[in-house]
Amino acid sequence: MSTFMALALSAFIITALALVYLQDQSAPDDADLAPEPPLLNPTTPKAPDRLRLALEASKPVISADKQGQPAWEWDTPLLSRTVEANATAYDHLRDLMSDDDWQPRHPVWSSVDTGSHPGWEALAIAKSAAVAYFARRGEEQLAFDTAIEMAAFGRRLQALHAWPTLYPRTVELHERACELIAHMLRTTQLDSYRLGQLQFLFERSTPSDTALRDALNRYYRFERRLIIGPRSDDAWDNATPEIPLIKHGKIFFKPNSTLQIFVTGFRSLKNEVVKVPYARTQPLNAIVGPQGMPQGNLGSPNISGNRYANQRLWSYGKLVERQGLQSTRHIIVLTLFATRRFIADTGRAPKTLSELVPKYFTDLPIDPCNGQALSYDPLRGLIWSVGMDFSDAGGHLSSVPLSDGYEPTVSIK
Repeated sequence: MSTFMALALSAFIITALALVYLQDQSAPDDADLAPEPPLLNPTTPKAPDRLRLALEASKPVISADKQGQPAWEWDTPLLSRTVEANATAYDHLRDLMSDDDWQPRHPVWSSVDTGSHPGWEALAIAKSAAVAYFARRGEEQLAFDTAIEMAAFGRRLQALHAWPTLYPRTVELHERACELIAHMLRTTQLDSYRLGQLQFLFERSTPSDTALRDALNRYYRFERRLIIGPRSDDAWDNATPEIPLIKHGKIFFKPNSTLQIFVTGFRSLKNEVVKVPYARTQPLNAIVGPQGMPQGNLGSPNISGNRYANQRLWSYGKLVERQGLQSTRHIIVLTLFATRRFIADTGRAPKTLSELVPKYFTDLPIDPCNGQALSYDPLRGLIWSVGMDFSDAGGHLSSVPLSDGYEPTVSIK
């Protein structure tokens, strides 16, 4: 009798454990996270190939001691060699930017991991070198045009239905453009009219919250595809069979339970995008735990899924944070444009930024990091944001303008 009871108890325990560790929940409702459907035009756009050719033709041509050094500090021969070595890459990029047939929702953009191409850093360095080279030769207008083209290129890439690795590249391009423009504006000799034209063009490359929200829908679908595989009712899954299914264990990884975490996480991130930085609440802490510290103990039924969700969702959370900071840098550079126009017209720096309204700005620029006017010190010639710590420390002028995320600062002199 005791043997029978022991066997029955063991069977019960095994059944209970099987229910806990093997049973998954039903698929979550994620209709609100569906991206726009693909546009299956009969003609494949040439832009993806032109982008690939530009990346493959890019050559950094710098030594190890120049790594991390801004291009405007390079000697002229090095700038010249870099520009010459990247002539083909510039041609491909020029063709790409002049091509109107990008078809951002064509499946060809999702068929390959463009953002992981090894040529991105070389392309960014090559464009930075071209800006610095033109400025060194006194061709200011061309230098500004090239820097603004870099920002516009990044902004245009944001609309592509591509792998998640591409979006951070767009932010990097805009970041470099802001640094270059801020550096050149310190000593520009361009008149107010031409600076006004450049200000208008640069304003059009503002990082778009709408673009990021749309991108998060695309990235959720990408993550869903990795977790549960393609769905027969999804037009993107049918159009992009190349995206793989990740390999995971069957006991500690529950696909649908993990996917539900992603649904909750992406909904929260989309809500965070529309908030100003100081109003964001870091919802991922409650959903997946702090970065690198996933919820759940060792032995939890979905511990592998929790770890995976923590790693992946925080990468998107950092992207939201990074774009918020880049939007702040963009506003600072626009304010620097307006300030330099004021100086060109009046021969003096403004006493307060309110003097820029209404001739150079329709409204006084607002610091996204605190919802108040940007900080300005006319005596030191500094314009700054309180940055991502939301605390005003009086401005921090770094060797590379705007590089301090906690106090992004530019100089007007």
